[in-house]
Amino acid sequence: RSVLLERQREGIEIAKREASQIAYDEAVSRGAVEPTIKVVVTEKMAGKKKEMIHIETVVTATAECEMYSTIK
Repeated sequence: RSVLLERQREGIEIAKREASQIAYDEAVSRGAVEPTIKVVVTEKMAGKKKEMIHIETVVTATAECEMYSTIK
């Protein structure tokens, strides 16, 4: 089972990197300058305490930045 958990953790790390890059690229393509990327990992489990099973993992990345005005 530890091999399964290790592969799951590796998959989550890959998803975090990919989601971060996509959020960054999208923000920059829309004019963001130096966006800050925030990543949230949500795992859903079900069952009793000692018999929990993994149902789903969702990785969400968002980009935030300051907006600058160049209006004179």
